[in-house]
Amino acid sequence: MSITHILTEIINKPLLITPAKLETILSLIGSRGESAASLPDFSKFNHMNSVSGQEIRAETRPVNSLGDFDELNIAVIPVLGSLVARNHGMGGGDSSGLRSYRTLMLDINAAANDRSVAGIMLDLDSFGGMSAGCERVTRFIADINAKKPVHALVDLNAYSAAYSIAAACSRIHLTDQTAGVGSIGCIAIHCDISAANEKAGLHYTTVTFGGRKDQFSPLRPLDKDAVDALRKSVTAHGMRFAETVAELRNLKIADVLATEAGTYSGQSALDAGLADDIASFDEALAILADDIETRKKTSFSTTFMEGSMPEALSTKQRMEKLLTADDGPAAINELGFIPATEAAAAAELAEKESATAIQAAADAVRAQMIDIAELCQLADLSCADTVATLKSGMDVAQAKSDIQAKKARKSTLQTLTSTITPLSGDGKHPLIASCGSLAGLK
Repeated sequence: MSITHILTEIINKPLLITPAKLETILSLIGSRGESAASLPDFSKFNHMNSVSGQEIRAETRPVNSLGDFDELNIAVIPVLGSLVARNHGMGGGDSSGLRSYRTLMLDINAAANDRSVAGIMLDLDSFGGMSAGCERVTRFIADINAKKPVHALVDLNAYSAAYSIAAACSRIHLTDQTAGVGSIGCIAIHCDISAANEKAGLHYTTVTFGGRKDQFSPLRPLDKDAVDALRKSVTAHGMRFAETVAELRNLKIADVLATEAGTYSGQSALDAGLADDIASFDEALAILADDIETRKKTSFSTTFMEGSMPEALSTKQRMEKLLTADDGPAAINELGFIPATEAAAAAELAEKESATAIQAAADAVRAQMIDIAELCQLADLSCADTVATLKSGMDVAQAKSDIQAKKARKSTLQTLTSTITPLSGDGKHPLIASCGSLAGLK
């Protein structure tokens, strides 16, 4: 395995790994005499790998081993060691404490497409690794989990990139109180070997095209711009990691950030919402088996047993499956939901009843107006009086009373009234005098 290749993947790159594990890797590389770099002091991060403070590892289970639980085949897929994007240049396979995202996705995909596999258990024991490729495998697992149950068994470490992988699963099981999760953060290191080179009498000349081509060169200390650029990259990767965990674990982003990349073991991990239960390997298999049966009953992922990975069922497709089940319609009715055909019929009936009621009301108003108009005509009212009566909004009875009053008032106004008094002229009443003159009387 090329130590130079490992250093290339570690130095000046955002890493989702615990500081203690990174220090261990650098110590191992330095002990082989292949790096002249002095190791940074990571003690201030106060990383705790277990309750006792010692680094602990679980026993390796076979790759893709199938656990037969109540006639359900469960694929157990290991996620052990330091996580890298690809294993090219590191031995050609997942070995020597490395696990690549690429081969992990291939293993999970094979189990997802296997008709005999009902569920997947990821067996995690890792302190994290590279940030590059981590979100891709995390989203990949989340997509698989939406179709076929995927659980995570933390035995005994799942930090940083490993926790991102665990967060994509339906449930996270801790094997015991010493099992740990968390370290939701990002870290990057720069190796400055300029002092060591100077001591060794080595002098390098660097020629570049582009002002930032050698920005992170190990041959000189980082300047302020380089430090700012590296910090910006680490912040972006760390924030994306935190947002992904908050989304997949249904946590508030503020609560995830409040962990400040701390690690949690046992009950403290449960209290922080970073794990779901403490269960042995066999107990975790039993919980996964229950999850598989529950999903079968609710028709969330039964199509997975019929062939290669299909698209996730839409809500409409799931409802159609429920309605075509033997007890589907009865269950829908019990819940108070009205089938679409009945709902459409009810809406059509209501619309017809509403239209009939509106028509009846219009007919009644029209008949009342005709009755009032006829009353006005019989009373010999003028057009103006008739229109005024119709506009008033009175019913027939009120209009009849009003018309009688108008008619009586009209009769009163038509009575002849004389303004000539008997005191004028010859003392006779003018009307009597006029009648006498017409009769030839004096």
